[in-house]
Amino acid sequence: MLLAAAPAVVAQDATVAVREVSVARDGDAVAVRVTTSGRPRWRTQALGDPFRVVVDLDGATYRLPETPTSALVEPVREIHGSQFRKGVARVVIVLEGRADFAVEPDERGLRVVFTRAVAARREPSPAGSAPAPAGVGRGLVYGIVMRAERSFAYLWDPATRQTGVYKVGDAFAGGVVETIEERRVVIRGAEGPIELKLDDPKPDAPTPPKKN
Repeated sequence: MLLAAAPAVVAQDATVAVREVSVARDGDAVAVRVTTSGRPRWRTQALGDPFRVVVDLDGATYRLPETPTSALVEPVREIHGSQFRKGVARVVIVLEGRADFAVEPDERGLRVVFTRAVAARREPSPAGSAPAPAGVGRGLVYGIVMRAERSFAYLWDPATRQTGVYKVGDAFAGGVVETIEERRVVIRGAEGPIELKLDDPKPDAPTPPKKN
Protein backbone atom coordinates (compact mmCIF):
# COMPACT_ATOMS: atom_id res chain seq x y z
CA MET A 1 0.00 0.00 0.00
CA LEU A 2 1.46 3.34 -1.04
CA LEU A 3 0.92 5.99 1.60
CA ALA A 4 2.48 9.06 0.04
CA ALA A 5 4.87 10.16 -2.66
CA ALA A 6 6.56 13.40 -3.63
CA PRO A 7 9.21 14.62 -6.06
CA ALA A 8 12.78 14.23 -4.89
CA VAL A 9 13.66 17.65 -3.51
CA VAL A 10 16.79 18.10 -1.43
CA ALA A 11 17.10 21.35 0.49
CA GLN A 12 20.43 23.10 0.66
CA ASP A 13 20.65 22.59 4.42
CA ALA A 14 20.03 18.84 4.24
CA THR A 15 21.72 15.88 2.63
CA VAL A 16 18.67 13.74 1.83
CA ALA A 17 14.92 14.11 1.33
CA VAL A 18 12.17 11.69 2.29
CA ARG A 19 10.66 10.67 -1.04
CA GLU A 20 8.07 8.09 -0.08
CA VAL A 21 6.63 6.11 2.82
CA SER A 22 4.85 2.82 2.15
CA VAL A 23 3.75 -0.30 4.00
CA ALA A 24 3.33 -3.83 2.64
CA ARG A 25 3.30 -7.44 3.71
CA ASP A 26 6.55 -9.34 3.27
CA GLY A 27 5.77 -13.00 3.81
CA ASP A 28 4.74 -13.40 7.45
CA ALA A 29 6.10 -9.93 8.28
CA VAL A 30 4.96 -6.36 7.61
CA ALA A 31 7.50 -3.83 6.36
CA VAL A 32 7.31 -0.05 6.45
CA ARG A 33 9.56 1.37 3.76
CA VAL A 34 10.99 4.90 4.11
CA THR A 35 12.54 5.84 0.77
CA THR A 36 15.06 8.68 0.73
CA SER A 37 17.18 10.38 -1.93
CA GLY A 38 20.34 8.83 -0.48
CA ARG A 39 21.62 6.72 2.40
CA PRO A 40 20.16 8.26 5.57
CA ARG A 41 21.60 8.74 9.03
CA TRP A 42 18.92 7.47 11.39
CA ARG A 43 17.94 6.73 14.97
CA THR A 44 14.98 4.78 16.33
CA GLN A 45 13.17 4.58 19.64
CA ALA A 46 10.24 2.47 20.82
CA LEU A 47 7.58 4.22 22.90
CA GLY A 48 4.41 3.03 24.59
CA ASP A 49 0.78 4.09 25.12
CA PRO A 50 0.17 3.59 22.26
CA PHE A 51 3.12 1.44 21.24
CA ARG A 52 4.96 3.12 18.38
CA VAL A 53 8.33 3.17 16.69
CA VAL A 54 9.84 6.59 16.04
CA VAL A 55 12.39 6.90 13.22
CA ASP A 56 14.46 10.10 13.14
CA LEU A 57 16.41 10.83 9.96
CA ASP A 58 19.29 13.21 10.62
CA GLY A 59 20.22 15.69 7.90
CA ALA A 60 16.90 15.14 6.09
CA THR A 61 13.87 17.10 4.92
CA TYR A 62 10.29 15.81 4.99
CA ARG A 63 8.38 16.95 1.90
CA LEU A 64 5.34 14.68 2.20
CA PRO A 65 1.89 15.52 3.63
CA GLU A 66 1.94 15.55 7.44
CA THR A 67 -1.62 14.23 7.74
CA PRO A 68 -1.68 10.84 9.56
CA THR A 69 -2.47 7.94 7.24
CA SER A 70 -4.26 4.77 8.33
CA ALA A 71 -2.13 1.84 7.19
CA LEU A 72 -4.74 -0.94 7.48
CA VAL A 73 -2.00 -3.58 7.48
CA GLU A 74 -1.80 -5.20 10.91
CA PRO A 75 0.01 -4.64 13.21
CA VAL A 76 0.60 -1.16 11.72
CA ARG A 77 -2.34 1.10 12.56
CA GLU A 78 -1.16 4.50 11.44
CA ILE A 79 1.88 6.24 9.97
CA HIS A 80 2.63 9.94 10.06
CA GLY A 81 5.71 12.03 9.42
CA SER A 82 6.89 15.58 9.83
CA GLN A 83 9.86 17.92 9.84
CA PHE A 84 10.57 17.35 13.54
CA ARG A 85 13.10 20.14 13.59
CA LYS A 86 15.56 21.72 11.15
CA GLY A 87 17.61 18.93 9.59
CA VAL A 88 15.63 16.11 11.25
CA ALA A 89 12.73 14.35 9.52
CA ARG A 90 10.60 12.09 11.72
CA VAL A 91 8.41 9.11 10.79
CA VAL A 92 6.17 7.66 13.50
CA ILE A 93 4.73 4.15 13.08
CA VAL A 94 1.78 3.55 15.42
CA LEU A 95 0.97 -0.11 16.11
CA GLU A 96 -2.03 -2.06 17.37
CA GLY A 97 0.19 -3.34 20.21
CA ARG A 98 3.75 -4.18 21.09
CA ALA A 99 5.62 -5.92 18.27
CA ASP A 100 9.07 -7.27 17.46
CA PHE A 101 10.87 -5.23 14.82
CA ALA A 102 14.18 -4.87 13.05
CA VAL A 103 15.62 -2.01 10.97
CA GLU A 104 17.18 -2.75 7.57
CA PRO A 105 18.99 0.28 6.07
CA ASP A 106 20.22 0.48 2.48
CA GLU A 107 21.25 3.04 -0.13
CA ARG A 108 17.63 4.06 -0.81
CA GLY A 109 16.48 4.52 2.77
CA LEU A 110 15.43 1.88 5.27
CA ARG A 111 12.79 -0.69 6.13
CA VAL A 112 11.26 -1.22 9.56
CA VAL A 113 10.17 -4.86 9.60
CA PHE A 114 7.62 -6.09 12.15
CA THR A 115 7.65 -9.82 12.70
CA ARG A 116 5.42 -10.47 15.71
CA ALA A 117 2.40 -8.56 16.99
CA VAL A 118 1.46 -8.55 20.67
CA ALA A 119 -1.89 -7.55 22.08
CA ALA A 120 -2.08 -3.91 23.11
CA ARG A 121 -3.95 -4.53 26.38
CA ARG A 122 -3.52 -7.26 28.98
CA GLU A 123 -6.30 -8.48 31.19
CA PRO A 124 -5.42 -9.46 34.79
CA SER A 125 -4.57 -13.15 35.04
CA PRO A 126 -6.77 -15.20 37.35
CA ALA A 127 -5.20 -17.13 40.22
CA GLY A 128 -3.78 -20.45 39.15
CA SER A 129 -3.31 -19.39 35.54
CA ALA A 130 -0.61 -20.89 33.36
CA PRO A 131 2.98 -19.76 34.06
CA ALA A 132 4.54 -16.99 31.97
CA PRO A 133 6.28 -18.05 28.75
CA ALA A 134 9.87 -19.23 28.99
CA GLY A 135 12.32 -16.37 29.01
CA VAL A 136 10.15 -13.80 30.82
CA GLY A 137 12.07 -14.23 34.09
CA ARG A 138 15.41 -13.50 32.43
CA GLY A 139 14.34 -10.83 29.95
CA LEU A 140 12.78 -10.42 26.52
CA VAL A 141 13.95 -9.04 23.18
CA TYR A 142 11.46 -6.71 21.47
CA GLY A 143 13.69 -5.32 18.75
CA ILE A 144 17.21 -5.49 17.32
CA VAL A 145 18.90 -2.84 15.20
CA MET A 146 22.07 -3.90 13.39
CA ARG A 147 24.47 -1.09 12.48
CA ALA A 148 28.06 -1.24 11.28
CA GLU A 149 29.33 1.14 13.93
CA ARG A 150 27.22 -0.15 16.84
CA SER A 151 24.24 -2.48 17.15
CA PHE A 152 21.66 -2.25 19.91
CA ALA A 153 18.61 -4.09 21.19
CA TYR A 154 15.30 -3.21 22.84
CA LEU A 155 15.24 -5.42 25.94
CA TRP A 156 12.55 -5.86 28.59
CA ASP A 157 14.08 -6.08 32.08
CA PRO A 158 12.11 -8.39 34.42
CA ALA A 159 13.42 -6.52 37.48
CA THR A 160 12.27 -3.04 36.45
CA ARG A 161 9.50 -4.28 34.08
CA GLN A 162 10.63 -1.63 31.62
CA THR A 163 11.87 -1.81 28.02
CA GLY A 164 15.11 0.03 27.26
CA VAL A 165 17.82 0.32 24.65
CA TYR A 166 21.00 -1.67 25.31
CA LYS A 167 24.32 -2.10 23.53
CA VAL A 168 27.22 -4.52 24.07
CA GLY A 169 28.80 -3.91 27.46
CA ASP A 170 25.69 -2.50 29.13
CA ALA A 171 24.49 -3.98 32.42
CA PHE A 172 21.20 -5.86 32.11
CA ALA A 173 19.18 -8.00 34.56
CA GLY A 174 22.13 -8.76 36.80
CA GLY A 175 24.49 -9.49 33.90
CA VAL A 176 26.16 -7.77 30.97
CA VAL A 177 25.14 -7.66 27.30
CA GLU A 178 27.84 -9.73 25.62
CA THR A 179 26.62 -10.20 22.02
CA ILE A 180 23.94 -8.69 19.80
CA GLU A 181 23.10 -10.60 16.62
CA GLU A 182 20.29 -10.35 14.06
CA ARG A 183 17.90 -12.65 15.93
CA ARG A 184 19.35 -13.00 19.43
CA VAL A 185 21.11 -11.31 22.33
CA VAL A 186 23.53 -13.06 24.69
CA ILE A 187 23.75 -11.91 28.32
CA ARG A 188 26.80 -12.91 30.38
CA GLY A 189 25.48 -13.72 33.86
CA ALA A 190 27.02 -15.07 37.04
CA GLU A 191 26.07 -18.61 36.05
CA GLY A 192 27.19 -18.33 32.43
CA PRO A 193 25.73 -17.05 29.14
CA ILE A 194 21.97 -16.53 28.75
CA GLU A 195 20.52 -16.47 25.24
CA LEU A 196 17.52 -14.24 24.58
CA LYS A 197 15.90 -14.74 21.17
CA LEU A 198 13.80 -12.29 19.22
CA ASP A 199 11.42 -15.18 18.49
CA ASP A 200 10.97 -16.13 22.16
CA PRO A 201 7.28 -16.22 23.20
CA LYS A 202 6.04 -12.90 24.56
CA PRO A 203 3.30 -12.34 27.16
CA ASP A 204 -0.03 -11.74 25.41
CA ALA A 205 1.41 -12.71 22.03
CA PRO A 206 -1.16 -14.34 19.72
CA THR A 207 -0.50 -17.97 18.88
CA PRO A 208 0.95 -18.09 15.34
CA PRO A 209 -1.03 -20.18 12.84
CA LYS A 210 0.24 -23.67 12.19
CA LYS A 211 1.75 -24.30 8.79
CA ASN A 212 0.62 -27.31 6.79
